[in-house]
Amino acid sequence: MILVEYAVAGRTLNVDAILLDLGFNNIPQIVVLNKSDLIAKMDVEAQMRQICLDKDTQCVAISAIQPNTLKPLITKIGDVLGDPAMSQMQFATGN
Repeated sequence: MILVEYAVAGRTLNVDAILLDLGFNNIPQIVVLNKSDLIAKMDVEAQMRQICLDKDTQCVAISAIQPNTLKPLITKIGDVLGDPAMSQMQFATGN
Protein backbone atom coordinates (compact mmCIF):
# COMPACT_ATOMS: atom_id res chain seq x y z
CA MET A 1 0.00 0.00 0.00
CA ILE A 2 1.17 3.49 -0.82
CA LEU A 3 -0.10 6.66 0.82
CA VAL A 4 0.02 9.47 -1.71
CA GLU A 5 -0.07 12.88 -0.07
CA TYR A 6 -1.22 16.02 -1.81
CA ALA A 7 -1.10 19.36 -0.05
CA VAL A 8 -4.52 20.86 -0.74
CA ALA A 9 -3.27 24.40 -0.66
CA GLY A 10 0.11 23.76 -2.26
CA ARG A 11 1.76 22.40 -5.36
CA THR A 12 1.36 18.78 -6.32
CA LEU A 13 3.94 16.64 -8.02
CA ASN A 14 3.17 14.27 -10.82
CA VAL A 15 2.99 11.42 -8.33
CA ASP A 16 1.48 8.96 -10.80
CA ALA A 17 4.43 9.34 -13.18
CA ILE A 18 6.91 8.82 -10.35
CA LEU A 19 5.09 5.71 -9.10
CA LEU A 20 4.99 4.36 -12.66
CA ASP A 21 8.73 4.97 -13.07
CA LEU A 22 9.38 3.09 -9.83
CA GLY A 23 7.08 0.23 -10.83
CA PHE A 24 4.65 0.93 -7.97
CA ASN A 25 1.64 1.86 -10.08
CA ASN A 26 -0.24 -1.40 -9.34
CA ILE A 27 0.02 -1.15 -5.54
CA PRO A 28 -3.16 -0.05 -3.74
CA GLN A 29 -3.12 3.66 -2.96
CA ILE A 30 -4.86 6.02 -0.61
CA VAL A 31 -4.69 9.64 -1.69
CA VAL A 32 -4.32 11.92 1.33
CA LEU A 33 -5.26 15.57 0.98
CA ASN A 34 -3.19 17.30 3.64
CA LYS A 35 -3.82 20.75 5.13
CA SER A 36 -7.53 20.45 4.37
CA ASP A 37 -8.27 23.13 6.98
CA LEU A 38 -6.83 25.77 4.67
CA ILE A 39 -9.65 25.72 2.13
CA ALA A 40 -13.45 25.52 2.25
CA LYS A 41 -14.94 22.14 3.11
CA MET A 42 -17.00 22.20 -0.10
CA ASP A 43 -13.82 22.64 -2.16
CA VAL A 44 -12.08 19.76 -0.34
CA GLU A 45 -15.07 17.49 -0.93
CA ALA A 46 -15.16 18.44 -4.64
CA GLN A 47 -11.44 17.74 -4.99
CA MET A 48 -11.84 14.37 -3.25
CA ARG A 49 -14.71 13.39 -5.57
CA GLN A 50 -12.67 14.36 -8.63
CA ILE A 51 -9.59 12.40 -7.49
CA CYS A 52 -11.72 9.32 -6.78
CA LEU A 53 -13.23 9.57 -10.27
CA ASP A 54 -9.90 10.21 -12.00
CA LYS A 55 -7.83 7.62 -10.15
CA ASP A 56 -10.42 5.05 -9.03
CA THR A 57 -8.83 5.04 -5.59
CA GLN A 58 -9.69 5.92 -2.02
CA CYS A 59 -9.19 9.48 -0.87
CA VAL A 60 -9.26 11.14 2.54
CA ALA A 61 -8.67 14.71 3.72
CA ILE A 62 -6.68 15.39 6.88
CA SER A 63 -5.54 18.33 8.94
CA ALA A 64 -2.96 18.30 11.72
CA ILE A 65 -4.95 20.91 13.65
CA GLN A 66 -8.14 18.81 13.38
CA PRO A 67 -7.23 15.46 14.99
CA ASN A 68 -10.65 13.97 14.25
CA THR A 69 -9.68 13.88 10.54
CA LEU A 70 -7.07 11.19 11.24
CA LYS A 71 -9.54 8.46 12.22
CA PRO A 72 -10.96 8.08 8.67
CA LEU A 73 -7.38 7.76 7.39
CA ILE A 74 -6.56 5.00 9.88
CA THR A 75 -9.83 3.24 9.01
CA LYS A 76 -9.04 3.37 5.28
CA ILE A 77 -5.54 2.01 5.92
CA GLY A 78 -7.07 -0.84 7.91
CA ASP A 79 -9.53 -1.53 5.08
CA VAL A 80 -6.75 -1.67 2.47
CA LEU A 81 -4.58 -3.87 4.69
CA GLY A 82 -7.52 -6.07 5.68
CA ASP A 83 -7.12 -5.20 9.37
CA PRO A 84 -10.55 -4.33 10.83
CA ALA A 85 -8.98 -3.79 14.27
CA MET A 86 -7.49 -0.51 13.00
CA SER A 87 -10.97 0.97 12.65
CA GLN A 88 -11.61 0.20 16.33
CA MET A 89 -8.61 2.21 17.55
CA GLN A 90 -9.31 4.97 20.01
CA PHE A 91 -7.86 8.43 19.41
CA ALA A 92 -7.17 11.22 21.84
CA THR A 93 -9.13 14.31 20.93
CA GLY A 94 -6.70 16.76 22.50
CA ASN A 95 -7.63 19.74 24.67
